[in-house]
Amino acid sequence: MRQLSVRLTELMTLRNVTSLFGVGFGLLLANRLSEGERKAAGWVAVLSSLAIGIPFGIGFIGRLRAQTAERLPAQASLPFAQERAARPAEARA
Repeated sequence: MRQLSVRLTELMTLRNVTSLFGVGFGLLLANRLSEGERKAAGWVAVLSSLAIGIPFGIGFIGRLRAQTAERLPAQASLPFAQERAARPAEARA
């Protein structure tokens, strides 16, 4: 099982971006406002949530990959890699 540490501010940002996206999408589908107002407000909410969420997601995935890379063993620490490195190149062929 993977474990990832998430800061409280990151969790709150993710929740707010998701909520903003949902509100924008809801405004695009709703009929309460006039068509022009509804579309304008909906697109502003959707596009602003994407503008915030995409860089946030890229940073989050980068941190996830960095944490995963730290946990993986180096190739040199594997027994077969040490044996292969110890043999001369002629003996390998």
